[in-house]
This record gives sequence, C-alpha cells and structure tokens, in this order.
Amino acid sequence: MPEIFIDGRSLQAERGQTVMQVAVASGIDIPAFCWHPELSVAGNCRICAVQVEGRSWVEIACNMPVSEGLRVLTHSELVNDYRKSLMQLFTLNHPVDCGICDKAGECTLQDYHYKYNGSPSVSLEPKVKATKFYPLSKRIVLDNERCILCTRCVRFTHEISRSRALGVVDRGDTSLIRPAEDHPLDNDPYSDNIVDICPVGALLSRSFFYKSRVWYLEPTPSVCPGCARGCTVHIWHRKREWKLHALDKCHNTAVALVSNWGSNEELDAFRRALGERCASFVKEDWKPQAGEPLEDDFLIRADKNPNTTAALALFPTIDAGALGDHVDLVLVWGEGFDFAGVPPHARTILLGSYVAEESEKADVFIPISIQTERAGHYTNFRGVVSAFGPCFPKKDSVAHAEALFAALAGA
Repeated sequence: MPEIFIDGRSLQAERGQTVMQVAVASGIDIPAFCWHPELSVAGNCRICAVQVEGRSWVEIACNMPVSEGLRVLTHSELVNDYRKSLMQLFTLNHPVDCGICDKAGECTLQDYHYKYNGSPSVSLEPKVKATKFYPLSKRIVLDNERCILCTRCVRFTHEISRSRALGVVDRGDTSLIRPAEDHPLDNDPYSDNIVDICPVGALLSRSFFYKSRVWYLEPTPSVCPGCARGCTVHIWHRKREWKLHALDKCHNTAVALVSNWGSNEELDAFRRALGERCASFVKEDWKPQAGEPLEDDFLIRADKNPNTTAALALFPTIDAGALGDHVDLVLVWGEGFDFAGVPPHARTILLGSYVAEESEKADVFIPISIQTERAGHYTNFRGVVSAFGPCFPKKDSVAHAEALFAALAGA
C-alpha cells in the first residue's frame, strides 16, 4: 500500500487508485464536475487540478495514479489561480438565471463560483445563446445554455444503463448533448438518474419543473416498491414547516386476499389477528404496465411488488378454487384485485389506499395508509430486509393496516 501525502497529510492508498479516489475516501474535498465515482474518467472539466510538490504546473486528480511518496497540494496559489480561470471559462456564457433554476441550492457550479472565483465576468461580450428546454424524452428536458459538457449523462447511458441513448454532437464550442436517433431515451428505464447526477441545472425533470426548491425538502430513507429488488432509496418531500396549504377544502368464515405491498410488520399482524379465521392467499397487487421494462440484468425485476417474498413465506398464492360458491365474505387488502371473481352472494370488505373503481364495488371500503405515511420493513427477493419510514402523518380518517387487523378480528 503506497503512502502518499495530500496537503502534508499522510495517507495510505491502494495500488491502482487515483489521487481523487484517495482524497474522497479520506474526506478531503477536491472539486469535480465531470468525475463521478461510478463512471469512467473523462478528464474534461479540469476543475480537480492539483499541484505535485516541486512542479510548476497543475495536473488533474481524477486521472493521476498514486505512487509511493507522491506529494500533492490541493489549495496552493497555483491551483487556486488555475481554478479561478476555469470558473471564469465555465461561467462565460452560462446564464445567470439561478433564481428560477431547479438546481439552485444544490448546484456545484454555484458552489465553486463562490469558493474559487467570486468575481464578475471578465467578458464584455453578450452571452452566447443556445437551445432552451430541448426535449430529450417525455420526462426530461435539456437546457443547453446551462450545460457544461461534463458528459456524466452520456457516460451513464453508455456504462451504467447501457442504453447508449445520449451522445455529443459537433465539436468545440458548438458541441451539444443530443439523443441517439435509434436509441430513444424514453426506452431507458434508468434515465431519470441523469437528472440527479447532472452537476448543474441543465437536465430537468418535467414532473419537478418549477414546483419546488431543495431547501423546501427533506429526505426520508425508504424502499422502492416498484419490483421485488427492494432498492433502498430516499424519498424527498416537503418539510412540514413548508407544507402547502389549500385555499379551500380539497374534494378529494371467510377468504382474505393478502397484499404483497404490506410490510413485514403488517403481514405478521394480519397472520396473528386473522390468519386462522380466514383462508388467506397472497394476491398480486401490481402487474407490469404496457411499455414498462419487464426485467433486466442490472436492477429491475419482473415482480413489480416490493414484499412478495415475505408474503409468500406466510401465505400461499391464490388459486382458481379459492373463491368458490362456499365463500360468503371476501376481505381484500390492497390493490389489483378484479371484483368480478367474487361470488354474487358474497360480501366484500376492501382495505385500500386509493379511490378507484374497486372502491365502489366493495360493500365496505376502509382507507388505509400508504408507504410514505407509515414505517416498516420489506424483504426483497434475495431475503434482504430494508426499512422505510413515514414522510408525512396520515389523516385521521385513514387507518394503519397493522392496527386495523386486530379491530377487524374483534368485530
């Protein structure tokens, strides 16, 4: 393990690492636009420049391999002057529209301007105009005036999602990010991630566009319920102190069908309260939608429900004879059930979270909380258990399913 020195601090590095990787692992801040730990090195932004002691020039940390005894400086006068000149270049034609930019508050271009530049533009010429709000896909638009051509988005579609949906056209100061003609970005199920990894406000989500700012939001650790993978995620939502207020009131014996969106705790509560009083079966709450990617070899699973593994560990899958004429009460927990399969004489109770066609078909409809209003755990297809927590309090008219099952058993 070679020993290197960053700003005089002795650090142990792994062979094959770069100075940037060692710095990040050690909590040392080196600015970067194009570099990302999960992408290949492009080396085109140059803002990560450092100085090797004894040399009169700078080199980029993202592509500098470590060697025994290497000594680098991250904030020498030479480095700071170089970074200031780079920031002047980056902001030369960049629009000063931070007040309306969705990236305001989490834009590294803003941060580095104040940290390494902080001076007015040296140019007296009008800023060069470029394409505004170019539609990359149905969900993402591109503001080319804000783009600094870091190519993170391009490398993501080539190296991570492998859709090869984006590229750079033209050369020099006329270069633009553009979608490939034969690889639509809409067909890339991971494309929304490029909005997140864009270091500036160039890539914009249509669903978020002009709706909020990062300082209004807070994250809650959760689990993606989109398939059986159970990826851990953060749900960003409005802080309670920034809650939006409406100007007026909003007008918004038996067989049990168990939800595979129920948490481990809810499934266990159901088993204890109703498991022996009902013939219980697991149903599929959510099926793949038309045009939705079914499965790939990266993350996406064909099972579009987050807790099938835990549900099937307690109850069997529903079969064709489960809802015969002998059934006179059907308890349906969750979405996705076709009420046409209920015997004509049977009564139905629906525990659901959304107003839908099924709500009107049930004899009794009891609203229950959704994932972002409760806490619990999911078990993914590999048996990995992940926790999620509430982002918002539930309404008084809504019940938590875990507490409701005992009340139903008593009734």
